[in-house]
Amino acid sequence: MVEIIQTCSVPVGACASDKPALFSVNAGIALEEALAHLGVLLECAQLTANELCDAPDRSLLGVTLHCIEHAQAVVASLRMPRG
Repeated sequence: MVEIIQTCSVPVGACASDKPALFSVNAGIALEEALAHLGVLLECAQLTANELCDAPDRSLLGVTLHCIEHAQAVVASLRMPRG
């Protein structure tokens, strides 16, 4: 089993195939810091999702999806194979 101590670089979101991603998870971020940031992203996604349930306006959907997409990238950066 490989011990995970820091992140690997992972792009966030999809861009045109010939363009680099605008955002990315940086390599070398300590595991504890990455997990803390992941917790914040998931909390924000939960809060905005709860607001979506109570409001007919779906303008918060983009914010929720943005938080989820970034959280997925943080998880991916911790799951990537180590060289």
